[in-house]
Amino acid sequence: MKYTATSPDDYVSQLPEDRAIVISKLRSLIQENIPVGFTEEMSYAMIG
Repeated sequence: MKYTATSPDDYVSQLPEDRAIVISKLRSLIQENIPVGFTEEMSYAMIG
């Protein structure tokens, strides 16, 4: 499936529910531990 998301939240909203739950948990874990100065963004139509 090709996603047309322009933000990480938009990307997750387009996922099937079972995948969205897992990706949301993973994003939370990453956001809690990401080093200062790094940001979440969209790259190649995926969260990066």
